[in-house]
Amino acid sequence: GLMTQDSPPPKKRRFWIFGLVLVLLLAAVGGGLWTWYRFRVWPQETRQVLQRKNLAVAYLENEQFEKCDPLLVELGEEWPSELLPARNLAISRVLKVKATGPTIAPEKFAKALADAQVALERLRTLEGDTAVVQLLTGRLAGYADNDEARIKAYTEAAKLDPQSPAAWGELFVAARASSDPVRQIQAREALKRAYALQPGNLFLLLEMLSLQAQQKDKQLANTLTEARKVVAPFAGAISRRSRGRVEILKFIDEALSALHPGEDQPPEWNRVSLQVAYLVNVLRPENAHQRDLSRIQRYELEYLISDFSPEFYEVVYLPDTFDAPPITVTFQPLDAVPAFEQLSDIRQAQFIDFELDGQLEVLVVRDAAVEVFGRNDKQEWESLAVADVPAGMKGAITADLDRDFQEAPTDFHQPGETEEKSPGICLDADPDFVVYGDNGMVILKNVLDHN
Repeated sequence: GLMTQDSPPPKKRRFWIFGLVLVLLLAAVGGGLWTWYRFRVWPQETRQVLQRKNLAVAYLENEQFEKCDPLLVELGEEWPSELLPARNLAISRVLKVKATGPTIAPEKFAKALADAQVALERLRTLEGDTAVVQLLTGRLAGYADNDEARIKAYTEAAKLDPQSPAAWGELFVAARASSDPVRQIQAREALKRAYALQPGNLFLLLEMLSLQAQQKDKQLANTLTEARKVVAPFAGAISRRSRGRVEILKFIDEALSALHPGEDQPPEWNRVSLQVAYLVNVLRPENAHQRDLSRIQRYELEYLISDFSPEFYEVVYLPDTFDAPPITVTFQPLDAVPAFEQLSDIRQAQFIDFELDGQLEVLVVRDAAVEVFGRNDKQEWESLAVADVPAGMKGAITADLDRDFQEAPTDFHQPGETEEKSPGICLDADPDFVVYGDNGMVILKNVLDHN
């Protein structure tokens, strides 16, 4: 072809092209070497590590210690600087000690205890002497009935994290059981610190009221005033359950009145103690009391670590997606169900275990009715229960509103069904319904038919 005056000679042009290709090749090789240097674990290996980590966490959360233990040991050996395997292994082994018990199988218990102590020492080496390590150490000592070691560990936990209600609360619970006067003083101080950090905690509040009444502490007036805010939500339900015979806010009023009976008159401490005792004894059976106790006596799994550290992801190669063969999914319409064909004005439908048999029934909310459908012996759908409600309803929330969980059956097997095929997870209380709409709501109680 024609060549202009400004065009380079063909040989020189080929040299430039060759040089450009060479530079690109060197860049690609350099990039590959940099990737190899930076990411020492490639996608397939990374996926296997993450799968084993997820499996170990799942086994631990389901308290399958024999299955999660070897996985965590392997991960700890492969990733010795990662906290997840060490922390979770310590938790697993502490919980295994709890599950074994010292009296059922003494030899197994001794082995489990020794394994847990080794795991805690490994965790302490890696994590340092933290409040979490001491809290787990204290819990293990408690399961081993070593009260002094338990108190010592919780004392250290409170020193390491003085802003932790759990550390002070655990120390209070452990030390108050001791007959040693020094430990009793320690328990009282721990209670005061825990209550100051979590004054809305019903468990700590009731313990604080009892302590101040016992010690004739004039600060009790302030605590009672604060208590009114905390216990007020329970007043209505307790009054209804007792048919108006128990009014917890009156206990507070009476106690405050006895603290200040009149000008220049000393507090009537006997009457104060009596009213405080009434208040404490009425509120202790409430679910909120046990719930708030668990806020300071935290379950070991609350200390579980669910993922590796950011440093882990800096040395593994993890693409956004993994290549996987696609699967074909198709949907087919189900055969018509006669029981449902005549339904109209449906506002909501949801699956529930209405019969507590491990099988799913269907709750249908209509404009002016609520109906439950289930299968009969022939596996045909039929109406199990129906209730009329005011027009304008839009949906329902299911919950056990009357705490009748004791009615739950213990055997979920269907006729002719083997144990292996039996549902493993079922509700343990029959569901009640809160049906709601534009004009308000209706509460429906689910009553067991003993026939």
